[in-house]
Amino acid sequence: MASRGNPYSRGEPIRVRCVGLRTSSRTVSFKKEAGVIKPNKTRVTTLAALWDGNKVYVSPQNSENSLFSENTTYFVRNYTLSNKYGKDSLLVDHKSSVFKTAPIPLSEKERTAAMEVLLPSSVDKSGDEHNLFVCGGYITLRGEVNNVKVIRMTQSEMGEIPVLDLDLKCGSSILSVTLWRDEALIPLSLDDEVVITHLRPSSSNGVNKLNSSSYTSIKVVDQKPMEEDIEVVGVSETEEGLCLLTKDFKEFMTTTDVYSVSVDEMLEMLPVKLHVVHLKRRILKIVHPLVMEE
Repeated sequence: MASRGNPYSRGEPIRVRCVGLRTSSRTVSFKKEAGVIKPNKTRVTTLAALWDGNKVYVSPQNSENSLFSENTTYFVRNYTLSNKYGKDSLLVDHKSSVFKTAPIPLSEKERTAAMEVLLPSSVDKSGDEHNLFVCGGYITLRGEVNNVKVIRMTQSEMGEIPVLDLDLKCGSSILSVTLWRDEALIPLSLDDEVVITHLRPSSSNGVNKLNSSSYTSIKVVDQKPMEEDIEVVGVSETEEGLCLLTKDFKEFMTTTDVYSVSVDEMLEMLPVKLHVVHLKRRILKIVHPLVMEE
């Protein structure tokens, strides 16, 4: 096994069963073109979860292909064991030899534990839990994007990487979330309903924050149009039509084919109540306007 002073060691031939595989693509460097941050170089990695009957090893390969196949048992020679990154890893290269052999028995409990190494579980949370930032592990949140800042670049061991800070409204809570690397480049807009997995809660000097991890996935939930009354108190002109400012300082966009009035005509009506059908504050239909009484 690897010694305390040396994170690597050569081992005797080992018999292992491949429980599962996970292939992922990560950006290793980024570039900026015309002010837009884009991936520059990506790396595809396939991880194999290997079970020797007592312990789970991770075997990484920088390829979409793996020397190992799921549910197949092997003898492996000329490999290297490593615990450099806090995980027991079995490293193979061109000098390694792999032989198929009779299967190692595997219980469902052992299979679940092995797959946890490839993709740790992420616990669903509402966002209102009092112990959210001290519970440990990974969490999954579903909420509405309440505020999105401009993507910034920050220095890391791998060079400059993109970072995106946003606020997520979950239940009655507004939570600060920081997305790193590839996840920072996923296009998100105000009022998007999203599901974000494998967030890492942290609390330091009274500041609570959620950070994305290498396991994080982000899904923008398909939303249906909403119907509601809005009270408009301000208006500005856009290339497509009008931007309407409501009494609670929300902005609704409308196009000329939906609401064909000018800014001056709108000003004469203010304040005005509109019954609208909208999708993420983009007005699809105005059912009726009602002038407010002074």
